[in-house]
Amino acid sequence: MAIVTGGAGGIGSAVARALAAEGACVVISDVRDAEGTDLAAALGHPARFVHLDVTSEGDWQRAPADTERELGPVSVLANIAGIIDWGPMEEQSPAAFRRVVDVNLTGAWLGLRAVAPSLRRAGAASSSTCPLWQG
Repeated sequence: MAIVTGGAGGIGSAVARALAAEGACVVISDVRDAEGTDLAAALGHPARFVHLDVTSEGDWQRAPADTERELGPVSVLANIAGIIDWGPMEEQSPAAFRRVVDVNLTGAWLGLRAVAPSLRRAGAASSSTCPLWQG
């Protein structure tokens, strides 16, 4: 079972399609509800969509728990969600920069932290082989 963040478009949708084509159960997660729902419908079973803002600890607590309850442990986390703020650096605000960091870095960390227990239950993570899982 795989969770793909940023799965409603771009690289995320390509990853979701590829995983589904290989027979994986895919949970497409994104803040773009309409696009994510449409992609899940196009892929059919075993794909589903779940709203997930990667910067939200609440969303990260809910999405993996709901997914595991409905589909079983997560064996793949594809942290694809990401944004960019185009333009000259000197014209960007600190708030815009923090938003990029929150989505691209903090969001990935929140995801790893939230999904690690499910990855362990699926046998897809080992605290003895990956320093990210030590603790």
